[in-house]
Amino acid sequence: MYEFSRHLLDFCVAGYTYWDATDCQKPLQVGMALDMKVEPDNPYDPRAVALYSQGVHIGYIPSRCNIHVQQLLYFGHDVFTATITSVNPQAPLEQQIHVTIRLEDARDSSQP
Repeated sequence: MYEFSRHLLDFCVAGYTYWDATDCQKPLQVGMALDMKVEPDNPYDPRAVALYSQGVHIGYIPSRCNIHVQQLLYFGHDVFTATITSVNPQAPLEQQIHVTIRLEDARDSSQP
């Protein structure tokens, strides 16, 4: 039987230049999980989804691809995992941290 991919989005962290990633206790590394928080009062993007590592705000999901994540999170459906998939310190700041968002699999694992 065909198995659908859980991959939803991948992107470079937007606004990385302006936030506090350097304040993280541990440097950002591949495989680190990120927390997501909707910011409906954000003056620049009412669909903003902020990304946090170790409780530190590191940037946002880019506005070009945040609509579905924002909508589901806003209504309490936390069905995603956000993970750092690459770190390139030599790249321009806005391209240094690459993130992938995958859907959680909520199906009963005993089902075929």
